[in-house]
Amino acid sequence: MIALGIDHFFLVLICGMMGVLLLAWGWLVWREYFHQWNISEDGLCRCPSCGLIFVVKRVESSTRCPSCQELTRIRSKKVHNKITY
Repeated sequence: MIALGIDHFFLVLICGMMGVLLLAWGWLVWREYFHQWNISEDGLCRCPSCGLIFVVKRVESSTRCPSCQELTRIRSKKVHNKITY
């Protein structure tokens, strides 16, 4: 049988924990890079026919409603015109 001292046990434990953290960090980076979901007011869309509010990607200009499959145009962000003197 292989003898494992206390110092080797903690070394293996720390390496295992760092491996788990590295995998979790890699998964988060992958998810942000490929999915790029942004839950904010700019990313919300309301279907005109059924009234469902759902999240859309920022780069999309039109999408289909997940409930009724109606083609929905995403409104662009309103620009506030400031008065200059």
